[in-house]
Amino acid sequence: MTSTADPTAATAATAATVASATSAAAEAALREELVRRRFAGLAGGRRGRIAVADRSGPLPLSHGQQQLWFLNRREPDSPEYLVPAVLRLRGPVDAAALAVAWAALVGAHEILRTRYALDGA
Repeated sequence: MTSTADPTAATAATAATVASATSAAAEAALREELVRRRFAGLAGGRRGRIAVADRSGPLPLSHGQQQLWFLNRREPDSPEYLVPAVLRLRGPVDAAALAVAWAALVGAHEILRTRYALDGA
């Protein structure tokens, strides 16, 4: 008894393998292009530059800030959302370099320069 391969099945299997390889190559090329665009700052889509807020008056609180304000008003003495951090430095500290680094950190993150006040208070 001899067996013969179905040429149609072999052709279909080869076509499926080629299509799979082509699909994988196209997917890899697309991924590479998206990474290239991301690093070049060309992400496109919904992401764009964040609009500069008008600083001439008080800014409204974000939804998350409103939630935290509400929880703080319910329990003003609660330390729930205070996150203390302690850092132990060993060896000599270059106070001038530390001051420059701290100023750069605060300059880069607006939330560290933000102060909240109640309207009419």
